[in-house]
Amino acid sequence: MLKALRVSLRWAGANGTHRTFSAAASRADGASTVALTRAQVPRYAVAHSCWFLQPDFGMKEHEILCRGTAFFVESRNKYCGRDFHILASGHVTAPHKFPHYFGQDWLQHVRDEHIVNVLDVTDPITSIPVASFLLSRNVLLHPNLDISLLHATFDADDEEKKDVRKVVVGGKEAREGSEEDLLQLFQDNGRPEPLLLSICPEGADLSAESGGESAIFAGFEAYALDQSESGVDVPVPSAIMGNAYVRDLNRGRVYFKTDMPTVFGMCGGPVLAVSKNEDDSMPRVVGMLEGLVPEQEDSNEGASSSSSQESEEDKQKTVTAKKLAGCSSAIDSPILSAFIDAAEEEMVASR
Repeated sequence: MLKALRVSLRWAGANGTHRTFSAAASRADGASTVALTRAQVPRYAVAHSCWFLQPDFGMKEHEILCRGTAFFVESRNKYCGRDFHILASGHVTAPHKFPHYFGQDWLQHVRDEHIVNVLDVTDPITSIPVASFLLSRNVLLHPNLDISLLHATFDADDEEKKDVRKVVVGGKEAREGSEEDLLQLFQDNGRPEPLLLSICPEGADLSAESGGESAIFAGFEAYALDQSESGVDVPVPSAIMGNAYVRDLNRGRVYFKTDMPTVFGMCGGPVLAVSKNEDDSMPRVVGMLEGLVPEQEDSNEGASSSSSQESEEDKQKTVTAKKLAGCSSAIDSPILSAFIDAAEEEMVASR
């Protein structure tokens, strides 16, 4: 009935071409230190999708609302009741709370109770989801930034492993359960368990010596199988190379110049940089993809009078926007770390 929100995102218009990417990150001396192929992406990232059922719209079953990417990170506080957390974009987890991202009037009628979030296990050849895992409705959203923290349906203290929810997404009933059940779902479908990644506390290196640390954006591009109004899209693993360009400490973001534009579906994916410890091959998480900075439109209308009255601050904002146009914006890893710490404190307090 309602087409997924891909139509209104700034990712739309990525020409619909099926693209699969591989990327290799390099040190400042030019030596390649880590490579990430399409087949390896599911080790570092997971396909995340948000579905909704709003009876007032005449809907009888859940329909796809938004696709994104998520990744697993280790818990730090052993008393929080979770072995790991699932980091994802807030605008993918709860699109109805980010109306400025989408510009769809009907979205104001979607509420929390209409939303479910799932992780998808995809076929390695076709990328079609073969199984889905239903996540807990207890979603933690950052108060100001585009970050969310998700979890398996049940935590370690839940004795009852059943719920009244029966949710069918994409024609299949989504499984629910504990963290162990979530990891088992990947094994049951012949897929590797996602790695528990570590957040880099200092973020990407933007020192002059390195010229901007190399990093890889791992995620799942939402590729449309057909271009019809009711067309189905599937999450295709993608890895895109980039270099840290500008850090905005006031807004908690790092901007990267990438070899190719990051595309719809990759939001929420980890930004992976090479470990500075050459004995450690595990990439560090230096950010989480938020989105693509749109290109600025030049306009000379009214330039004679208005430009002279434009403040220096406004002029600087315009210059900065043009400088960052086409860059991929990532939530800085120190912000991610602080969010996880605060979330765990809240989780411990509520137990």
